[in-house]
Amino acid sequence: MPTSKNPRSVKSTLFVKETAPLSGSGFIFIIYTRFFIEHPMAKHFTEENFEQEVLKSSVPVFVDFWAEWCPPCKAFGPIVEEFSNEVDASKLIVGKLDVDAAQKIAMEYRVLSIPTSIVFKNGEVVEKFVGSMTKEALAEKLSAYTK
Repeated sequence: MPTSKNPRSVKSTLFVKETAPLSGSGFIFIIYTRFFIEHPMAKHFTEENFEQEVLKSSVPVFVDFWAEWCPPCKAFGPIVEEFSNEVDASKLIVGKLDVDAAQKIAMEYRVLSIPTSIVFKNGEVVEKFVGSMTKEALAEKLSAYTK
């Protein structure tokens, strides 16, 4: 199984059920094929860990403010997850914050529309983007932090 360069990735096993006839006997032979799938993992920020993980971080932190019920957030979420697997965590930390679970933080940073993305450096907001974007656009906007 290949190993990832990203320590935040999680490997899971998927068993796929396939069927095949058993040489004319009328029985169906069930085959379970084992696949290893690697899932990228952006950090998940909460009200409990936000100060330590974001505001006190020694490297810049990209935070995607999102909600489960938000269609643009659902479209942008996999892009953030994929991007998090490609970026060097020693240069930029990539994470997500559910605005429904962390309403105080969302209000504090005036997140009025979602998805909203904020880059924090030394505990301060340095950039803020509203809306979804492609992975290429996200990589370009954050290129100053990933070099």
